[in-house]
Amino acid sequence: MRTITIPKGAKLIKSGSFGSYYKISNKKGIKVIWRSSYSLVRKEANYLNVAAKAKLAPRCHEIVKVKDENDVHYGLIVDHVEGRASSWGGKVMEPLKRQLIKSLKEIGIKNQDLYGDNVRKTKKGYMVVDFTPSQCSFIK
Repeated sequence: MRTITIPKGAKLIKSGSFGSYYKISNKKGIKVIWRSSYSLVRKEANYLNVAAKAKLAPRCHEIVKVKDENDVHYGLIVDHVEGRASSWGGKVMEPLKRQLIKSLKEIGIKNQDLYGDNVRKTKKGYMVVDFTPSQCSFIK
């Protein structure tokens, strides 16, 4: 596994409680996950790649170690998804949310963390960009 630093010129898109997401090119991004184990990061990569085959998520290309000023974290190099965070509020969005849950279930994934910041509306539809392992499971 290679160790990288966030490239100069990378654009911070979102920073939250568990990590940050940077756009590193027009086609790639890196999700830096703070204080996580390799096994949990690997699980998220697996969820992303299964969902990506069904065009429901960006593809994960690589797991890397990301070095910053203070520490080393794990990161996922993924396809960058242009789009805006979804607004799940109100009755209008409920059918869309139910459809996304159904589509994920059809490919064997249960994701209990579907809210606006974790779903992007793109030109091609909706994509799930976060599969936090504690909120997801593979189902049969």
